[in-house]
Amino acid sequence: MSEQLSYAEIERMRTILAQHDNRQATQEFDLNHPPRENYMHQEFPKCIYNHDLGTNRVVKNQRELDHFLASGWSKSPMPDAQPEEEPELTADESEAAEIAAIDAQLVKRGPGRPRKIQE
Repeated sequence: MSEQLSYAEIERMRTILAQHDNRQATQEFDLNHPPRENYMHQEFPKCIYNHDLGTNRVVKNQRELDHFLASGWSKSPMPDAQPEEEPELTADESEAAEIAAIDAQLVKRGPGRPRKIQE
């Protein structure tokens, strides 16, 4: 049962196949650099902070944000805690003499080189 197709039928089938292939064309891309979506800024979710309790919370919409801001929360993170300055230590006479003796043993070397203690 071999059926001979005319030239016009063959060309018609080729155009149908070409249209089909164009519709479902495989998109090729580099696996090392896949296509990315552009970044779009979103206002929410947003993190808010309670400085009194030292905690934070994520709000999902403007209504939640307004509620928590009214109850004492803040949009800014807690600033770094400033360490208290330690009082300068003072040495009594015997400690001062010992410090002076150690400093006298140190020999200044060139820039960038550590000091060497004389023996």
